[in-house]
Amino acid sequence: MHAVISRRWRVLTLLVAVVVLASACTVRLEVQIDVADDGSGVVSAGLGLDEAAMSRAPDLAALLVTDDLTAAGWTVLAPEPGDDGRTWVRAEKPFASEEALQGVLDELFGADTVFRDVAITRSSSTTTERFALDGTVDLSDGLAVFTDDGLIETLGVEPLGVDIDALTADLGVPADEAVSAEVVVRLPVGEEQRFEVPLGERVEIAAEGESVNRVAELIGWVRWALVALFVLSLLLVALNIALDRRHAANRPDPRPERLRSRVPGAAADDDPGAAPSPRPQMQMMVLDAHDVLFRWSADPLARVVPFAQAHGSTLAGDEIVELHRQATLGRMRSAAFWEACGVVGDAEVLDAELLSDVRLQHGAREFLREMHRRGVPIAVVTNDLADWSYALRDLHGLAGVAPWIVSSDIGVRKPDPAAFEALRRITGVPYFSMVIVDAQIPALDTARTLGAMTAWFARHRPDGEADPGHAVITKFGDFFRRRRPAEPVAAGRSRSRR
Repeated sequence: MHAVISRRWRVLTLLVAVVVLASACTVRLEVQIDVADDGSGVVSAGLGLDEAAMSRAPDLAALLVTDDLTAAGWTVLAPEPGDDGRTWVRAEKPFASEEALQGVLDELFGADTVFRDVAITRSSSTTTERFALDGTVDLSDGLAVFTDDGLIETLGVEPLGVDIDALTADLGVPADEAVSAEVVVRLPVGEEQRFEVPLGERVEIAAEGESVNRVAELIGWVRWALVALFVLSLLLVALNIALDRRHAANRPDPRPERLRSRVPGAAADDDPGAAPSPRPQMQMMVLDAHDVLFRWSADPLARVVPFAQAHGSTLAGDEIVELHRQATLGRMRSAAFWEACGVVGDAEVLDAELLSDVRLQHGAREFLREMHRRGVPIAVVTNDLADWSYALRDLHGLAGVAPWIVSSDIGVRKPDPAAFEALRRITGVPYFSMVIVDAQIPALDTARTLGAMTAWFARHRPDGEADPGHAVITKFGDFFRRRRPAEPVAAGRSRSRR
């Protein structure tokens, strides 16, 4: 089949060449290969005649006998003018895959003649897709490429129907130079690529195209950036742990000696004659909002449970206490809390009524003013609903007390050490430079374990031999009183929990 078709194509080329070359005009041969994404495509073979040639063959269509080409699947197009000023006669045939391309090209001039080892290759990665077309175009036989031995023998004429020497003399240049050829490759990606193939020469063609998937490339960059950030975070965590251990190893005795010396009834040093140990410098005072800054008990049974039951809740006290604990862990806002308790009404109105008679602790405002004068920052760490705690802060004009850390915001409650760790991370103040003032002994025990100075804000000073294990104050004024002789204390320790 290839031999029959190539014979028909060369006969067609020969007939046109006889007319054109015999009239001292030029012929342009073009083979175009269009490749699709899936490796299929179309081969287009064309002959281009200039204006002078067309004047010699005005009825070019009558010269074309294309029945065999059409029967073999080629589509022969009517002559039409091209952008280069030539009139083109073209024939097209599709190929179904990369492997079928060589067979279609062989139909033009015969197997292993002009087009050899033409192959399409495809490769792709996550971000790129590449196409390539390689092969050899061999026109080293010159004008003989366009002749057909059988036709010449049948007609009994010279090759091309004219005497080559006479044609060369008429053209003024070698006859080979009157014919030019070009291979055009169009891959699915990249620009169109052209390869000029001089008659009488052999040319290697190598066309390449590449496309980059910018979205996939960006995702890849983001993936590596996230990995880098994760590794960096691990390094920072490891560095922070190492620095904390190094600091802990070199840290002096964290006992709040300066604070204890100002609090009446605080225990004196076991060995008065011993050399004083280095004392940490206080950088921040940390208060609890309940029972310290405000006269508001941390026990929900004291205020929240009676309020809810007075406003229609039918739940038992311990059920409301559990709902309150869940809310202070951030698992519900105040509106959801009132609804869970069975209290009907606007949450903001209920919140305002609950907090309406909460007052600052006696002496608290003067204490805050004095700490501000001395340049000591005040922070709050408390177990509460954020809606209630921030409302109290704003109601009493305490915007300058910061940071104000509420358990429902961070998802943990004191005495969990994570509550104090949140403060340390936000402020950068080390534990040994904090004074933690709280009404709950378990929270103070945690703070002291972390290395902070501690003070128990008690309603009454412990009786007799009871020792809370922390400095004791009963009012804010105790921070500013001079040290008094301490009374002996016992080793016992009382405990109370929220």
